[in-house]
Amino acid sequence: MPCPRCAATATIEQSRRTALAYRTFRCGRCRRMFKRAAVAGAPTMLGPLAAQGEAVLAAIVAEVAADLATSLDDDGLAFPQPSNVAVARKG
Repeated sequence: MPCPRCAATATIEQSRRTALAYRTFRCGRCRRMFKRAAVAGAPTMLGPLAAQGEAVLAAIVAEVAADLATSLDDDGLAFPQPSNVAVARKG
């Protein structure tokens, strides 16, 4: 599992689990501790997704990361918002 801070793939799974039984990892490069995140907003999908296995989950994460790559800037995710400007002139 890649590190969410530096994207290093050299991570080590720790024996410690969170209070909600998530696995914890330590990055070999930046030494940051992190947990495997749940699918936000879709708690009913956790069972079916977990049953797919690590390879399928990794493919899903890679696909989402690729789709979000165009929305990344130096500060993280940036979602472009369309804006309309109306100009009125007094005649």
